[in-house]
Order: sequence, then C-alpha cells, then structure tokens
Amino acid sequence: MMKNKGFTLVELLMVISIIGLLSSIVFSSLQDSRNKANNTKKNQLVAQYVRAAELYKDKYGEYPDPGNQLFDWCLGPYSATDKCYQGFITFNSTLSTAFNEFLIGPPADNTIIVPSNAYGYKGILYQCSSRINNECQKYRLAWLLIGNKNECTGGANVSYLGINKLCTLYSY
Repeated sequence: MMKNKGFTLVELLMVISIIGLLSSIVFSSLQDSRNKANNTKKNQLVAQYVRAAELYKDKYGEYPDPGNQLFDWCLGPYSATDKCYQGFITFNSTLSTAFNEFLIGPPADNTIIVPSNAYGYKGILYQCSSRINNECQKYRLAWLLIGNKNECTGGANVSYLGINKLCTLYSY
C-alpha cells in the first residue's frame, strides 16, 4: 500500500482558519494602537490651542474672536479637501492668524490626526461662547476621540457617542 505524503483537506483548512484568527487579532490590536496614537496627538494639539488662547488673552485682553459666536470653526491649517465638521469646510482666516501668532511651529493637519469623521466630527472645533462689550471672554473647544482607550485632556467634559468620546472644554 502506497502512503500519501501530502496534507489532507481538513488539515489545510485548520491551518488556514488558525492563521485567519491570529491575523484578525493582530489587525484589531493594530487599529486600537493607531486610534490611541491619533487620539493622543489630538489631545496634545488641543493643549497647544488652549495655551495659545491664553497667551492671546494675556496680550489682547480677550480670546480669539472669529466674529460669529453661534458657529463652530475648524482649528488648523486650511485645506480645500478637509471637511472639519459634518462635511462643511469651516475655516476662519482671522481665527487661524490669531492662533498662529502663539503656536510654536505649525499645528498638525486635521486630516492626519483624525482617523474618521464619525458623528460628523473630523477636527478640533472652536467657538466664542461668551461676549461682553463685543469682546470674546469665553470659548469652547470640541473634539472627538475614537474608541474608549483615551481620556479627554485638560478636564474636558465627556459625552459618549457610541464607543467614541466627544470632549468639550470650556474656558473660565
């Protein structure tokens, strides 16, 4: 009787299913690591903008004012293809110039630091939330962290959108 020196179909299917299972575990952990890195980058950028806003207020006596307190404005460099919030380009050159005076180096591009536009958020949003005598006295920053592995920076309020965190930081 002649003995076959190959693998049976069942053995091959078992090896393929084990490899598939192991690769799905590896890819899942890679995506978690990528999200955590992007969220950390975004939190660091928020801290940069908070410092810049405080320096601006120290110099000019008010926070940067985009001119419309009921509208969220994207922070970061302008890009015609970067949709910061719900598909809209909401870039304000006055606001960008105000922050750039106090930022060390250019801020990160929003398209790099955000893995997706879940729930309409794809960047860091700024709004003048309180005006007194036509001067911005308080602001609000909002940004989305993907997944639940990171905490919001700077004592921000947290709202959960599915497994994601919407961070909202108000100035004092």
